[in-house]
Amino acid sequence: MKPEENNTTPDNASKKKENVEKTTEVGEKSVDKKSLKEKTPQETIEELRSELDTKLKEKDKLIEDWKKKFMLMQAEFENYQKRMEKNRMHIQNIERASILRDFLKIMDSFEKAIDHIDNAQVSNFEDIKSIYNQLLNQFKSYDVEQIPTSKGDLFDYRIHEAISHIENADLPENSIVDILQTGWKMNKGILRYSKVIISKIPKEPEPEQDIDKKEKEEKKEQNLVSQNEDNNEKINSNKNTN
Repeated sequence: MKPEENNTTPDNASKKKENVEKTTEVGEKSVDKKSLKEKTPQETIEELRSELDTKLKEKDKLIEDWKKKFMLMQAEFENYQKRMEKNRMHIQNIERASILRDFLKIMDSFEKAIDHIDNAQVSNFEDIKSIYNQLLNQFKSYDVEQIPTSKGDLFDYRIHEAISHIENADLPENSIVDILQTGWKMNKGILRYSKVIISKIPKEPEPEQDIDKKEKEEKKEQNLVSQNEDNNEKINSNKNTN
């Protein structure tokens, strides 16, 4: 059996030596770095505590941001609910007012009948008035009432609607002379304005001019016109002569 051949050459030996030296240097450097990075337990605790404090502050800030967002969303939602409730009530009042205005025509008919019926001639006058009072009470249950208006009251544009004017020297200017239609209010709003006729102070008659005085003024004006014409003719004749 032949002995194994030795493949180690001078070049291979030198390469192996260099590799061993590099490995040793790398190992020494890693050992040195590890030794430099080694810290005391107290330093490690302080570092971890600092990191923990930083993360806690970030967490608190994040919680505070989300809390503000939640409170803002909650306030917006509450405002939305209030707006929706207000709109719902507004629409409900509009629909209710529309229906009640139609019933006001029936109330007008009852009022005219009561004003013109002679209770001595109509046996069921009290029954008619009782039904009218029942309707009034039903209207009150919806916060609907008549607008109190009387003859002689001063006109108020907030509750009255002036249909026409009548000259009346016995009443102050813009006083109610007659009520054509009863006004109604619902809650704080006007369901229907009271239609009224209001007064105005008569104009004073113009004083009659004295006829003789008027004729004298007319003659005076005519004389002035004729004098002006004569003067113009004289001026023109003088110009032609020159």
